Amino acid sequence: MESSAIQLKAVIDTAVDGIIIIDRLGSIKLFNSACEKLFGYTPQDVLGHNVRMLMPAPYRVEHDGYLDNYRRTGVRKIIGIGREVLGQRKDGSTFPMELSVGEAAADGDIVYVGIIRDISERKHAEEALRASEAKMRAVIETAVDGLIIIDADGNVQIYNPACERLFGYAPGEVAGRNVRMLMPAPYRQEHDSYITNYQRTGVRKIIGIGREVVGQRKDGSTFPMELSVGEAITDGGRVYVGIIRDISERKTAMEAVSTAKQAEAANRAKSEFLATMSHELRTPMNGILGMTGLLLDTPLTADQRDYAEAVQKSGETLLTLLNNILDLSKIEAGRFELYDRPFDPNEVLDGIAAIWESQANRKGLEFFVTNDLRGVSALIGDPDRLRQILVNLVSNAVKFTSSGFVALRVKREASMGEKIVLRFEVKDSGIGIAEDVQSRLFRKFEQADTATARTYGGSGLGLAICRQLTEMMGGHIGLASAPGRGSTFWVTLPFDVVETESYGGPSTQDRLRSEARSEDLGNKSLNILVAEDHPYNQKLMVARLGTAGHRVTLANDGVEAVEKARQQVFDLILMDVRMPEMDGIQATAEIRKLPPPHGNVPIIAVTAHAMRGDRERYIEAGMDDYVSKPVDFTALFQVVQKVLERHR
Repeated sequence: MESSAIQLKAVIDTAVDGIIIIDRLGSIKLFNSACEKLFGYTPQDVLGHNVRMLMPAPYRVEHDGYLDNYRRTGVRKIIGIGREVLGQRKDGSTFPMELSVGEAAADGDIVYVGIIRDISERKHAEEALRASEAKMRAVIETAVDGLIIIDADGNVQIYNPACERLFGYAPGEVAGRNVRMLMPAPYRQEHDSYITNYQRTGVRKIIGIGREVVGQRKDGSTFPMELSVGEAITDGGRVYVGIIRDISERKTAMEAVSTAKQAEAANRAKSEFLATMSHELRTPMNGILGMTGLLLDTPLTADQRDYAEAVQKSGETLLTLLNNILDLSKIEAGRFELYDRPFDPNEVLDGIAAIWESQANRKGLEFFVTNDLRGVSALIGDPDRLRQILVNLVSNAVKFTSSGFVALRVKREASMGEKIVLRFEVKDSGIGIAEDVQSRLFRKFEQADTATARTYGGSGLGLAICRQLTEMMGGHIGLASAPGRGSTFWVTLPFDVVETESYGGPSTQDRLRSEARSEDLGNKSLNILVAEDHPYNQKLMVARLGTAGHRVTLANDGVEAVEKARQQVFDLILMDVRMPEMDGIQATAEIRKLPPPHGNVPIIAVTAHAMRGDRERYIEAGMDDYVSKPVDFTALFQVVQKVLERHR
């Protein structure tokens, strides 16, 4: 018996868990070594004292009540059950402990045996786990990207708020259901096979890789998404974590960039096409108009002259149509530029009057120009485009008026400091235009009606170009008309006003002297090299320049032009740009490498390339100036005069 007691005491004292025995009144009867370590008390400190001393509030005040209630009612709240409570050490600190209480009979009385285990480390671990889970939950809940976790069967376990926004489903609608519901065909049918194939073969098609797929919302609509899938092992087995990003905006932006690049490429192609067409169409047109002009300079019968003039007028009509189409195409391709510079508006009006007054008179029409620009001698703008607009309106007025008058009127619309708005009106007594077709006139390829087109001709491009040019210049265009009562087309355009003293434009006397010098040029024989590959244009240049008294040497291509410029000193080279073997720009560069005086010869580009910006390109290449085809020989001699003066 004594041996058993010794053995029992040894077991109690060596137990890892604390063991306390109390009597029915709560007085401590046994307090083992483990309890000493747990509470910091020695057995002498606690034996005979109520076990309440080892408890903090509220357990301390409740303890005796538990025992009394159990003895009185038999209802167990701790005894025989166990629970998690707090213990209090000698130093007043507390710790969590797991308490199991049993009941036993000893020496004819009842005792209670408490087994105590310090669970501080476990609690710390649980708290750390809870904190980690809370952080993870916060990350998942606040993530901008959608996050879905599915099990090995594809069933949704976690579905964050970002997914709600992406797919439109609430978490309760997807939890436990197969993730296929968030996919359209064909992804829906293929999903399970991806997982099964991966689990069977280890071959990854999405897992650990990611790809761009399509998601399907609750309303059935779809959207592009970037899906990254990872794999993890948890207590519940293998899970797959999907990170989802809506890339709709990115795709839209990429498509916009792609569209812009395609548009840019299309514009480049269009510009190249325009340059080619300008050359290919203007070159034969130069031959037609030039050779017809030469023919008209020879003795002809009346019928022959009628035929030749008909050819010339037809060629001029074709040239006008060609210019309109090229202008319109350049505007649409974004290649059309305005070149603002100081100019005299009176010169523009005088030039138009000089040309169209005689044409109007030939039809029996009176032609008036009313100029209300007193005090305005110079403006800043693009006079070429202003002239183009007004000439188009005047030519239409002359064309559609069989009797009566055509009037061009200019007046101030408004003035604001150095800014001025001018109103140009072209009024006629012609056929007039019905109100229901007036709005169509400024559209491309539109005319009043088919009968008008058959009777008067035209492409329906002129007014469309006028409208676009007017808008590019910051102005407005419109008309007032009625059938049988004539028409008034008007244009308002803003300009900067230049002070007379600061205007560097030529005076009338200067222009007359310049024109006289141009005429004098015809009496001065020049030794001219013409680089031109087209035989008709060669004949035209030889005839026109030869008639003016100049000596002409021909070169059929750029290589031949360089060689002849090396062998002989010329007064001037007229250089075509597009030629076989070596083009005009390359030939100019080679000539400029020759020693003087061969390399210093004035070079003028005479080319069918009539695109805006070409002149600057030719100047940069080493040429002195440029004239476009079909060649206006009066303009050519003026350019030659300017170039030769610069070289003196």
